[in-house]
Amino acid sequence: KSKNLTVVDPRNAATALLAESAHKGQKQMKCCWLGESNKIFTTGVNQNMFKEFCVWDSRDISEPLIRKAVDKSTDVSDPFYDPFTKVLYLSVKGDSRVNFWKLTDSEDSVVQLGFWKGDGHHRGFNFLPKRFVDVMSSEIMRGVRLTEKF
Repeated sequence: KSKNLTVVDPRNAATALLAESAHKGQKQMKCCWLGESNKIFTTGVNQNMFKEFCVWDSRDISEPLIRKAVDKSTDVSDPFYDPFTKVLYLSVKGDSRVNFWKLTDSEDSVVQLGFWKGDGHHRGFNFLPKRFVDVMSSEIMRGVRLTEKF
C-alpha cells in the first residue's frame, strides 16, 4: 500500500532499490518481470486518473525508461509477459478486452499490436503454460477467462 516500487537483491538484502511513488495515482500498482532483459513492467494510474504503464531498469529504478499514459480509465491492468515473443498482455477485471503490446529492446519502446475482445466482461483472466499451446495452428499463447456464465 506504500505505492513504492522496491527491488531487493536476495544475495544482498541490505541494498534495496526504491522508486518512490512509481505511479502518482491513488490506485494499486501491479508489476511483472520482463525476463532476461532485467527490466520490470508496472501498471498503475497517474495523478490525472489516466491508466499508465512504466518500464524500469532493475539495476537503476530512480526513473522509468518508458512512461506511457494509455487511456482514461481508473482500473489497473493485470500484466502478463511472454519472454519468447516479448509480448505484453494487459487485462483488466471487468473489461472484455485484452491488449497486446510488443516490447523492443533495441529502442526501449513499447508498441501496441492490437487487442482481443470477448463476449461479456471477465472476472478473471490468466494464461495457460506453453505446453498447452497448439503451435500447429499458429497459437503463441492460450488464455483462460472467467466470466459470469463460466
